[in-house]
Amino acid sequence: MPWNTPCLSIKICYLSNLIYLILKLLFQIILICILIGQTSTVKAGDPVFQYLDNGDFDRLESYLADHDINALYGDSASTLLVYSILYSKNRVTSYLIDKGADVNQFVNGKSPVMHAAGKGMKKKVDMLVSHQAAINALDSAHNSCLIYATRYGDLKTVKYLVRNGAALNHKNKDKSTAYDESVSHYHSEVSKYLRDEYVKNLPDFHDGPYISWKGRRRIKAFYLVHDSLRQTTSRQKASFRADTNPFLMKGFSQDSMEYRISTYRENPADQFKGVTQIMVLGDIHGCYDSLLIFLRSNGVMDANLNWIWGTGHLVFLGDIFDRGEKVTEALWLIYRLEGQAAEAGGAVHLILGNHEIMILNHKESYVADKYKLMADKLNISYANLFTKRTILGQWLRSKNTILKINDHLFVHAGLSPDILNTGLNIHDINSHVRYFLNHPDREFHGEINLNIILGTNGPFWYRGYLENNHDYKLLPEPELTEILAAFQASRIFVGHTNVKKITSIYHDKVYAMDVPFYSNGLNMQGITIENDVIYLLNSSGDKKKFK
Repeated sequence: MPWNTPCLSIKICYLSNLIYLILKLLFQIILICILIGQTSTVKAGDPVFQYLDNGDFDRLESYLADHDINALYGDSASTLLVYSILYSKNRVTSYLIDKGADVNQFVNGKSPVMHAAGKGMKKKVDMLVSHQAAINALDSAHNSCLIYATRYGDLKTVKYLVRNGAALNHKNKDKSTAYDESVSHYHSEVSKYLRDEYVKNLPDFHDGPYISWKGRRRIKAFYLVHDSLRQTTSRQKASFRADTNPFLMKGFSQDSMEYRISTYRENPADQFKGVTQIMVLGDIHGCYDSLLIFLRSNGVMDANLNWIWGTGHLVFLGDIFDRGEKVTEALWLIYRLEGQAAEAGGAVHLILGNHEIMILNHKESYVADKYKLMADKLNISYANLFTKRTILGQWLRSKNTILKINDHLFVHAGLSPDILNTGLNIHDINSHVRYFLNHPDREFHGEINLNIILGTNGPFWYRGYLENNHDYKLLPEPELTEILAAFQASRIFVGHTNVKKITSIYHDKVYAMDVPFYSNGLNMQGITIENDVIYLLNSSGDKKKFK
């Protein structure tokens, strides 16, 4: 009988399933062999591992009379204690501890309590901690035993460690806390517990000032303050009569800085010519301390945070907000340097990023936990700290989206063909964004729809220079050339999309600047353009020609 199409499909399906089952079985056999091999590797070369497996305390006693309990044994170079934690019963581990095994000796980069916590072995964790194991010891990546426990996801082990002094707020080299790790590993019960504990044990917190005009002659200011010792959270307030314009407000409530406040804020220029020195920085995301080091090391400001870079132009590519825990400090620093640079004949340019747009539109998805929890405690919205009535809110809403200096374009994410097709020039785009930020209830400004400017292909979100996926197709170079020609530019500098190092693409027509030093432990990088020659900068003040 000839095979018809339905029968053929059924037989092909049957054969496919059979092949799948055979391959699955082979994979399982190989995996078992590997595990057996690993176990035999651990045990190879010394009978002591059999004594540990069998709980043969008489032979262990005799063996330890002639051998160092803290030596490394077997091909895997493990201590007897760590081997017992991973493979033996609790009573064997207890026996070794009582016999003097070092509860803090690292093996394969981890302390004994890290090994136990990383396997969710609460009883063994308890034995170790009860015998003075260092609960907050760190491995080479600055992971603690609490971080290992949260990755595994055993709630009992996590609770035990927290109750016995494990540091809740510690961050590893990737800037992740135990809470962050529990979220990224999808352990919801552990995440909820750690978040609740963090709320109960907030560290000391002092953030501000947040300043608003009250009429035209008075300003009011406050700081958000949390006292961990007293467990109190408050707003420390003051008001001032502004006898001059601009008015120099002195900080209070532990703050010794001064803030130059003006009643009038004009929109900054968005095009400059004849600039001989330009510095460009990517996304900051609240990493104020790193920013301080970078600007001091590269001669932009002195130890007292004063501008010393003369007529140079400093460009921030947006995203000062979110992720990091010193957003307010970074904003006020840029605000301060902007005024000082202008007086010296230079300029500081903060262009808007998608995270500024989100906060100004009351979207708080990426706000650091510190700010969220403080706002919750005071029953306020974090985004309301930056409304149009506030000094920082007004200042941010005045900022540009696109900047052109000489023949260089600066924009947070990129310019797409969709933006080119609108026919808008730089000034038009900046004006439309200001309108939508100041009128969040409007969907149109003239004939321009909100989504054209603020949507996924707009200058705050576009990723087509670096990504090729279901959301974005990699932009062909001829289309990029067309975009640059329309704006009479030779190259464009962007942030937004992560790169491991500052990278030039499209034959040096695009410079990708968002090196995520704020979350991945990378060094902060920047670029300076001097007489059209591009140099790479780092936090040590090193400067070399960009290649």
